[in-house]
Amino acid sequence: MKDNEYKIMLIEPPYYRLFKDTYSLALYPLSLGYLAGTIRKKTDWSVMAYNAEFNPPGEAIKIRHLTGDGHHHYINNLRDPSGAVWRDIQSTIRDYDPTVVGISAKSQNFASASIVARLVKSVSRETTVIIGGRNSRTHNLKRSRIVLFIRSTVKKYQRSKVRFHVPF
Repeated sequence: MKDNEYKIMLIEPPYYRLFKDTYSLALYPLSLGYLAGTIRKKTDWSVMAYNAEFNPPGEAIKIRHLTGDGHHHYINNLRDPSGAVWRDIQSTIRDYDPTVVGISAKSQNFASASIVARLVKSVSRETTVIIGGRNSRTHNLKRSRIVLFIRSTVKKYQRSKVRFHVPF
């Protein structure tokens, strides 16, 4: 990485992919798109928005599977972060080599967001991890050993012309 080259990766963690490898929510996470656009427009940082929930070719999600065998698959994926979805995420993080990773956390995907944060740190201890999103403050972040760096990270990188508002 060049001296003045900063990279931020914004990640939508998996949820449905944890139930079945071929499940995929093929919608672009607009919140990450808006944030990526703002960062690109107002800074000189490189930005990547990564939808870890997307897995082509996706299969239609069946509710019966989510409440049956799929639920067991979901629990096993959360207990053992060495599965294919986690390897894909870790590989993407390693390839992009970000300075900062922002993870979108909602109630349904907070457990996987915590695992994604640990994967980031397993790739590079120096990478700053930011967890944000609608419900990120309602979860016990200390239990998952993740520090919420929103305000301190923005202040730290303001010298690097990073200015964006996190609506909390």
